[in-house]
Amino acid sequence: KSHRHMWRTGLSFRPRCCLRLKRVEYSCCCCLRCCCRRSRSCTYPTLTVRTQVFCSLCCCPCFRIPETWYVAGAMPYYAGVALFYAMPFCIPCAGAYLRGSLRVAFGMPLRPVQDMLAWVCCCFGAAFQEALHVDGAAATYAEETRMAEIGDARVQEILASEREERRRKRKERLAQQRSDLALEDLPPASGSQ
Repeated sequence: KSHRHMWRTGLSFRPRCCLRLKRVEYSCCCCLRCCCRRSRSCTYPTLTVRTQVFCSLCCCPCFRIPETWYVAGAMPYYAGVALFYAMPFCIPCAGAYLRGSLRVAFGMPLRPVQDMLAWVCCCFGAAFQEALHVDGAAATYAEETRMAEIGDARVQEILASEREERRRKRKERLAQQRSDLALEDLPPASGSQ
């Protein structure tokens, strides 16, 4: 799905079934269980992207939110961290402004009042939504880049094999021409005695 023109996730936290997503929403050490009551045993707990982002926002928002802004290209990382420590009272205003920058970057319509209300009334929800959206776009970009590199490698391989084939044919033609010239240079065999 495209990350342009609309937010990928809403501000609601609905559980999703692992059968549709092919991943587990929450985990423990001995058994993984999803909302549809199916369980699978696993030796290592796995966390979904949503859970990782939520935990990082809860544990250290002063690092996670600037990371989102940095990945989106809206603000340098250390400037965002400095903003959190130097002027924490300005975070809702900065968050609303940078949310507008994210809207512009992803081709969404500007809604400054809605963005300000989201950051003032529910700053963690707005930060969570932005982080999921930006991380999803970054992951999609990384996957597309990887696939393009694989495609470029295949094209280079095809071009190299075609070059090698042309060289081989050229060598065969030259060898044939040399053998033809060598036959022409031989004196005619005298067949009459």
